[in-house]
Amino acid sequence: MRILILGATGLVGRSLGRRLVEEGMEVVALVRNVEKARLTLPYPAKLYPLDPGKISSEVWGGVDAVVNLAGESIADGRWTRSRKDALRNSRIELSKSVITSLKQNNAQLRAYIGASAIGFYGDRGDEELSEGSPKGNGFLADLCEEWEATLAELPDQV
Repeated sequence: MRILILGATGLVGRSLGRRLVEEGMEVVALVRNVEKARLTLPYPAKLYPLDPGKISSEVWGGVDAVVNLAGESIADGRWTRSRKDALRNSRIELSKSVITSLKQNNAQLRAYIGASAIGFYGDRGDEELSEGSPKGNGFLADLCEEWEATLAELPDQV
């Protein structure tokens, strides 16, 4: 099985990629800096540059599933207007570009896994939450909702 990971160099992506390779899967990754990723990833992967407007058609060859963990770190700075824009673009705009490329290249996926965040629920104190709990309030909840809404654009077979 060939898996495309977005966010492969992040905390979860490094761990997931290592595990997938241990299980005998091939990992493909879209990364901002191919040379840096080649030096720092703890597993072998076919690396492609992440340019949202120009995702290479080569990326999709044989890819069975996408795991989208991409996004600027929520905790890496104050949430200024420009920081919020960066958080949004690194999730929503990137996801839209990936889905557009997927469609343009008629990629036949078995699965598309997107990980938004628990931030969808907002700060609810000790309230017990489930998948059925309503969206919370605030920037993170809105960001998660918008990010998850991009999945509506996935082809029907996924």
